[in-house]
Amino acid sequence: ERVAASIHSIHPNSMPPQAEIFLLVVAHPDDESMFFSPTICSLLDQHQTIHILSLSNGNFDGLGKTREVELMRAAEVLGISPPRKYVSCLDVGHLQDGPKEIWKVGAITDAVWGEISRILQKGTPRDESSAANDRGSCNVAIITFDESGVSSHPNHIDVCNGLRHMASIDRSRKIHDMNVSLCVWELDSITNPLTKYCPLMEWIPMVVGFLWRTICSSVGLIVASGCLGDQKVDSRSKSLRFIEASSEDDASTTWNCRMFRPLLIWRAMAAHHSQFVWYRRLSVLFSRFSYRNTLKLHVPIDRLNNQKVSKKV
Repeated sequence: ERVAASIHSIHPNSMPPQAEIFLLVVAHPDDESMFFSPTICSLLDQHQTIHILSLSNGNFDGLGKTREVELMRAAEVLGISPPRKYVSCLDVGHLQDGPKEIWKVGAITDAVWGEISRILQKGTPRDESSAANDRGSCNVAIITFDESGVSSHPNHIDVCNGLRHMASIDRSRKIHDMNVSLCVWELDSITNPLTKYCPLMEWIPMVVGFLWRTICSSVGLIVASGCLGDQKVDSRSKSLRFIEASSEDDASTTWNCRMFRPLLIWRAMAAHHSQFVWYRRLSVLFSRFSYRNTLKLHVPIDRLNNQKVSKKV
């Protein structure tokens, strides 16, 4: 018998949205590490598969091909392996990196639906056991920026607009004889700069929780070792990490992912060597997005109106 004394803690209601496919859609290589690491690690920690689509290869400075390679390395650091199976980086004329570039809604929706088709064609790890696939249907949870784009980069905002269009007008298609429907989860940009770049209120509870779980786990390991003698104790229990995800409201429209693994984020961003300049190094240490992601479900206006009518009835 093996004993696992896990240091990380997951709330009973912490499961991510129900979906067969989780797809993170970003504008450039390094967005995934700089802004979405808690979400990626939370999903992987709960044995979910996440795919990443970068709509451009970040060729603004002529380093597009270099940044494609860096993206694959960063994804592997975060735990996505093999990265080339789960990560795509586009280089198309109408989706080029640059603050003056205008990304049209149609180009974004075509790229995202194309990626979903590619994922379904290759198959997902849950195909054999998913009842949804047995019914010929598939739910896709898309994770992306909100209307402020975290850093207000025009490409980030265009991605949000394109995916909101998908959620409102083009949220279901039949692909490979499967009915595919999607929902869009947006990362809250946080407008308060003090909260955004001085996350002491995030650090304190996470550090206290991490230390408490470490102590409890150590005690559990000592007790387990004493009881089991020479029998093996699960080595995963020695993993010093704290990852937590929770759904905070009854409507399940807010999804929080917290983690305290600054060294991991540093290594992931360092994999983007061409972009790892001084202010990004500071961002890794002090940005709220290295420790917490708050994602909100985008509810299209027509569905919101229908919900209001239903409540009145």
